[in-house]
Amino acid sequence: LVTLYILVIISPVYSYADSKCSSTYGPIEAFRYSKLVQVFFGPVCDYSLAAVARYSAVWKIPVVSAGGLSHDFGMDKRDPQAEYRTLTRVGLTSFTSMAQVTTTILKVHKWEKVLIVYEVSGFPQIQDKFCYLAVSALVYVSKEDKGIKRPFEFAMFEPHRHNLASILVEKVGLNYGGKYRPFWLRSKCKTWIWTCNILGIKW
Repeated sequence: LVTLYILVIISPVYSYADSKCSSTYGPIEAFRYSKLVQVFFGPVCDYSLAAVARYSAVWKIPVVSAGGLSHDFGMDKRDPQAEYRTLTRVGLTSFTSMAQVTTTILKVHKWEKVLIVYEVSGFPQIQDKFCYLAVSALVYVSKEDKGIKRPFEFAMFEPHRHNLASILVEKVGLNYGGKYRPFWLRSKCKTWIWTCNILGIKW
């Protein structure tokens, strides 16, 4: 029995369109090309990608994107009813990965009192409501993880109304202060997570 592998030489034809990082314009452009293309590369922005990937599942058109940071895009695609079953993400990370690392840290150190301070529109140059989506993933992952004590407490940081000193006084205060030095983690996406084990951790 001889198996022959035939290399097919193809010359891809590319077409381009601007999704404007919009849940409206993204799918409009996808509709224009839905009968003309065999694969979509992009969009990258989550808001456009969500709509395009939903329609593409119906059209049976593969979608390859470096975006899709939101945890929704990581849901099991083997279900025939899955929303994004033709989507493949090729990005290096996602909000789900960040949330899994964070919940692992909480469990390892047995931190149970958690206050999440976040700025909804942190990093607008990446995408709208970037940090809101990051916090949403953390909430989703923590709900699924039975080893995490919930609920978390939340405080929204608004730069035009608050400063970090007022957040520490009004939101953290004595409720989240401990006998020992607390753990302070600040991510570059302007999402702050304050965790303090009320039983105390010696440093």
